Amino acid sequence: VSERPGAPGGPPWGQDPGGLGEQDLLVGFFDAAGDFVPETEPNPSGYVPPAGQREGLAGSAPGGLGGGTGAPVPPHPVPVPCATGPCGSEELCRLRWYTPMPMVNGSAVMGVRVHGDTPGPSVRFSFNVNGYVKETERGLQCTVGSPQPGGDSPSRPLWATVDKAPVLILGGFSKNKAVLLSDSDFEDFIAVEVDIDSCWIGSLTCPWSEFSSTILDAIATESTLFIRQNQLVYYFTGNYSVLHMATPGSTLWTRVLNRVCVGKLNPVPFSHNGSEYVIAIGRGQQKADFFLGTIRDGVVSFSDSIRAEKKTVCEYLECKCPRSLRAPEELRSFVMLMGFEEYSDTPMVLRGLSYNPFSTIFYIWGNAILQSYDIKNYLFLSGFPSQSVIKYFIQSYKGEVVCVTEAEEVWFLVEGSSAVQQLYPSSAWSTYANIQLLRGSQDYGVNESSLSFFYNQEGLQQLVYIHDRSGRIVKRKFPIAYILSELRFIGFTNLCPFTVMKFRDLPKPQRFSRLEHYRAEPPVVTDETGFHDNKSLAVYQGLVFHLLWLHSDYNRPYADPVHDPTWRWWKNRKQDADYYLYLASTGSSPGGLYINMEHYTKVYDLRSDNELPEQIYLDKGDAYTFSVTLSVHSTADDSKGKPLDFLSRLKLTVVLSHPFNVGFSLQRQNLANWASVLYKVRRGAERGPRTGVGTTSWGPLCHRRPCRSGYRMVPVYVGCPPGKRMAFDITNTVQYTTSMNKRYFNCLSQNPEMPCFFFKDVFYPLFLIQDMVTGDSGSFSGRYTLKVIGAPTTASSERRDERGRLGAGPRPLCWGGGGGLCLWGTAKGSRTWQCPLPGDTEPAALRRWLCRRNSPCHDVAPVGLTAPNYFFLVAVSNRDVDTSTYCDYSLEFVIHVHGLQLSSTRKLFFMKVGARGRCPRPLEHPPAPHGRPENRLFPR
Repeated sequence: VSERPGAPGGPPWGQDPGGLGEQDLLVGFFDAAGDFVPETEPNPSGYVPPAGQREGLAGSAPGGLGGGTGAPVPPHPVPVPCATGPCGSEELCRLRWYTPMPMVNGSAVMGVRVHGDTPGPSVRFSFNVNGYVKETERGLQCTVGSPQPGGDSPSRPLWATVDKAPVLILGGFSKNKAVLLSDSDFEDFIAVEVDIDSCWIGSLTCPWSEFSSTILDAIATESTLFIRQNQLVYYFTGNYSVLHMATPGSTLWTRVLNRVCVGKLNPVPFSHNGSEYVIAIGRGQQKADFFLGTIRDGVVSFSDSIRAEKKTVCEYLECKCPRSLRAPEELRSFVMLMGFEEYSDTPMVLRGLSYNPFSTIFYIWGNAILQSYDIKNYLFLSGFPSQSVIKYFIQSYKGEVVCVTEAEEVWFLVEGSSAVQQLYPSSAWSTYANIQLLRGSQDYGVNESSLSFFYNQEGLQQLVYIHDRSGRIVKRKFPIAYILSELRFIGFTNLCPFTVMKFRDLPKPQRFSRLEHYRAEPPVVTDETGFHDNKSLAVYQGLVFHLLWLHSDYNRPYADPVHDPTWRWWKNRKQDADYYLYLASTGSSPGGLYINMEHYTKVYDLRSDNELPEQIYLDKGDAYTFSVTLSVHSTADDSKGKPLDFLSRLKLTVVLSHPFNVGFSLQRQNLANWASVLYKVRRGAERGPRTGVGTTSWGPLCHRRPCRSGYRMVPVYVGCPPGKRMAFDITNTVQYTTSMNKRYFNCLSQNPEMPCFFFKDVFYPLFLIQDMVTGDSGSFSGRYTLKVIGAPTTASSERRDERGRLGAGPRPLCWGGGGGLCLWGTAKGSRTWQCPLPGDTEPAALRRWLCRRNSPCHDVAPVGLTAPNYFFLVAVSNRDVDTSTYCDYSLEFVIHVHGLQLSSTRKLFFMKVGARGRCPRPLEHPPAPHGRPENRLFPR
């Protein structure tokens, strides 16, 4: 299981593609009858999936554990014997496998991958939180409507926030208020009739030709569902305790935009800055107006009509498109259109706009496909026929695009390529479908119709209604690779003249993918059977829960010797590890369980499996290097004895969406003996803004049809890689301060978690940059600001400075005046202050503690016979002063200083009291000195 920590929010630098956790499990199975039998006692894991919902896995999901996002723990399943009926040795096949599901607050989407300990492909499916069901006496009940059988209908788009929506919704059933809901990417689903009033409010300002009860548009976001019936728009908020919701879940559908004639609901595919969006487009008197809906923490709000500078949406975007188009007579895959021009006499029908924020490609589609990199100049993809009209446009955001026409044709293209290929209907599709029917596949039928197409982690999926005796809806993976290979084989030979493309010399993935990995194995049952029961499952669940809590709560300002969240868990028990192992080996472990401390650790040494990561994060100056090997078909047959001439035809192309942010270099080497070409690739963040995103696409040059097997697209995030933090290096600070001051005075009452610093000593703070993903740690050598922002009364409290007489805003370290910030940087390897305060000439003086009159730390009353001490809440940041990194580090920590000096008034008071032989009592408010006070805030 992996988590991408602190993923930036929303493309191009702000979407959380890492909201998805990934969990590795072993394949289990149900009892001999094929039925799932729940435990007779309460399940400590918290969740049992419905019968047949996910065959082969008995999972558990503790709803709402801890904080944080994602699923950072890989739990292992444990065998549990059947709880019903006798279970002899011959019935061990009736074992079921249980595992804790590490689902934590902040995420309702989880991906699970199941694989066995035998060779074979793994199975991956969604395991999401469904906030639209409730527990009743009759079992689980849907809250958005009543059960309704699904039926056939023309295909329509499936709209949802990409990788964020836990429940998908599909409407569009003709003359029916039914929708399909699924929390598993339609591995299973329910059909319900939404509970809304079927109203038809037609008027002169909002004309409708006829009334229809069909749910025309349906959109799913992370916490809310939206539907449109005629001009009426409704939303329903789910009940999600695992999300940070500012409102309870809905009980009824709520209507919005009551005075707006809505003609279309459009989704916004990605969230941004913690908010999701939908767009309502007006019609009738409000034609071309659009209204932006915002969903934040479950709260829905819509803006007023948006017309930028009194322009419609198309006028604002300057949609200057050709009025007529026609494919040229000669064989050409695209035509370059410069601005607003007329190319042919075929009328152009516009149906929609699409944009990929990763590749920055903008599409205009209808009876033609126009693509643009700058929304000014367009490429007309002439391979798409003008007699077909696109109904909806589907993007994978990984380089593939699929179009579905009004005639239910399916067309395919690869971003950056000018080739468009028809997938359905086609001879290759007919061949594939017939083969599946001969094999007896239940996912194919003689008479069937498509309901929708959509992309998920496994590729393009098709939702189909099969017309058989019962009439059923199934989801299946659309065979793009098979169809493209068959079409190329039938029409051409060696379109892509290579057989294998291999990636080599890839760096360790964690540094660039920013995925954190943990190891969490189940406790060992010392019973001779080795079977687990409810008690051992509860212990395992508690261990996983605690590991999740350690992961989400690890935000210590002081640097640990080992910056691993699990280090403090076991550091005081490691010495007794052999004793616990001895108890387990003799069968004397408490509760009959043995917990190996080495099985609950963080994993830092993952190796690359010769595959590129799903996304790459680069800081300033970082580079990602690897090699690509292309092996050809046969040099003897194709090049007639000249392998080098044949190898020269192979070229690797690279396309950058943001060439000013990401640099690229290629080094080519011909390997004639291996009939291969080797490319050494270097991709680096040479320049660019502090935050940004780009995509890199590369692949061998092919012929006009899409060469899908040699194409890769990877988003490259340029900015601060998530999971890096600044920490106060207390250990090295104490050592360095001691060596520079030639002494070290600690407090009488020592705290190993927070050492003291002597007031008269020069303060030399040192900081670390810790990478929580890779485990690397190093000294911070950049520039930063250091300010005192508060004065907590104890080490654990944080009381910020609220004294009005000190003015607004944080104060410098010495709490003095002088203006400007106290910068600490490097000058010829030595740390010096960059802007000394007035009157101080020595840099070292600025690193001393100054508690002069009118400052909160001036004249602190001692307690007993010990010297006065004080706690400073200090803020450190490199924002706007450091150019060595794109990361804006910020840190707040407490410093304990002792040995503060007494004021002359308090010294005189103690001397007088001591001379009289009385025990001095702390004087909270000493009398003011006689005479006129100095006219300085901090007198010398």
